[in-house]
Amino acid sequence: MTNQYLKLSPDIDNLLKTLRNQFAGYIPLVELGIHPLIKEKFLSKKIVDLNDEVEFWYKAGYDYVKLQPKADFNPMQTGSDKNYSYNDDGTVFRKWASENKGVITNVDEFEQYQFPSTSDFDYHNFDKIKSHLPDGMGVIW
Repeated sequence: MTNQYLKLSPDIDNLLKTLRNQFAGYIPLVELGIHPLIKEKFLSKKIVDLNDEVEFWYKAGYDYVKLQPKADFNPMQTGSDKNYSYNDDGTVFRKWASENKGVITNVDEFEQYQFPSTSDFDYHNFDKIKSHLPDGMGVIW
């Protein structure tokens, strides 16, 4: 069912005005993240590529697509246990929150932890998404 009141013409400038505390024509929807399963339920299909991402954010009434660079913040699997797995999109699925011990709990663990370097971040989707965006839509990260 289509919501007749939902604005479906994205306007990233409206969001930017709002963030700068300037007058804008409406109060924009803002989310810093939406779980892939929620997006899939909304679209009634799997999210498999950037077109699907854009379709979700557009149809849900956002002025932007939330995109982030890909990076592995724990390549050595430090502190990992069997309480989680990875979804197809690379996000972590936790069976329950760990209540035992954090990944870094002391100076030695901090010094041994392998943090990602700048070369470990993949920004290619930021270039790719430009051709998929409807007029007026932007990207935030």
